[in-house]
Amino acid sequence: MVTVKFFASFREKIGKSEIKWSTKGETTLENVIEVLDKKIPGLKKMIEEGNAVVALNEEVAAENAVVKESDEIAIFPPVSGG
Repeated sequence: MVTVKFFASFREKIGKSEIKWSTKGETTLENVIEVLDKKIPGLKKMIEEGNAVVALNEEVAAENAVVKESDEIAIFPPVSGG
């Protein structure tokens, strides 16, 4: 199972802090987001518009990153420090 965690405003908009999803083998981060977009309409649009950071196993990842069973994806708003 892949664990997809939502933080801050994404958690509030989606109404869940995490979702578990079975990849049935390897897939890409882009594919996971497309599948999740069907369950959570508008998720892909929020991410594409630059309103999200997507991390795979605690590292910011590109959409072509390979996702395997037991991986963790985190989706959260951009953060800045000061």
